[in-house]
Amino acid sequence: MNKQRIAFIVNPFSGTSAKDKIINVIPEVFPESEYVVAIHKTKYAGHGTDLARKLGKEYDIVVAIGGDGTVNEVATGLLETPARLAIVPSGSGDGLARHLKIPHNPKKALSRIKNGQEHPLDVILFNNHISVNLSGIGFDAVVAFNFANSIKRGFFSYVKQVVLAYIQFKPFEATVSTRTRKIVRKVWLVAVANSSQFGNNAVISPYSDVSDGKMEICLLKPFSFWNIPALVANMFLRRIDKSKFVDIIQTDRVKIELPEPVASHIDGDPFVYASEYSIELFKHRIIMVY
Repeated sequence: MNKQRIAFIVNPFSGTSAKDKIINVIPEVFPESEYVVAIHKTKYAGHGTDLARKLGKEYDIVVAIGGDGTVNEVATGLLETPARLAIVPSGSGDGLARHLKIPHNPKKALSRIKNGQEHPLDVILFNNHISVNLSGIGFDAVVAFNFANSIKRGFFSYVKQVVLAYIQFKPFEATVSTRTRKIVRKVWLVAVANSSQFGNNAVISPYSDVSDGKMEICLLKPFSFWNIPALVANMFLRRIDKSKFVDIIQTDRVKIELPEPVASHIDGDPFVYASEYSIELFKHRIIMVY
């Protein structure tokens, strides 16, 4: 009987946890007597994609060990390969892993891969770049740019960047066009959701499903300082859709036009400043194991 082949792609720079502890657990769950195992560490931005593109042709499962950015890189590399994707979350937010209820305990996450089922994953093409969790334009993207340039990582550093961005950021007008409707609205952000959350259980799209063939376009309208506690509470209580400041549109294709370039992010990583975004969802493009 052929041994199952599993490759691990580790981002040693993501999040705040030491990845060596995770690596040391791998042989306990996947012993060499039963599995063919390979472990590779990323060395530069985009390296996860290069590794996944190669390993996806040689291994049955390729596991991303890191945050949403690492998952994005690995998923991008696996698109044209037969390998399945799996996650051991160890980033700053881990939005997709939390949405899928993948444990943050490394041994439990690895065991989920060992004993898991196969599930389809939709993929979003965001200005010709892959998104698998949640991407966006506006306020959250500015936070992503600032967070990427901050020295400290982790939840509290992220909160600090949110506060600093709030002081400086101004709402912008967005024209949002789907197959059936056109909306012109001033917003703080436009979130493009495959899964439900940014990370750390901050839920912007409570009813998102990563395999339903639809994405959610979440518009956060201008609000005052005094509205912030209620908005934050609703986000963590998974009821942000009840807020008068939030509109959610479900679609598989959308075009977003802006009067001037605004920052964007893909799965939490800074992307570009642009005035036009073309976004399309492709159903069941990747198979995940969890």
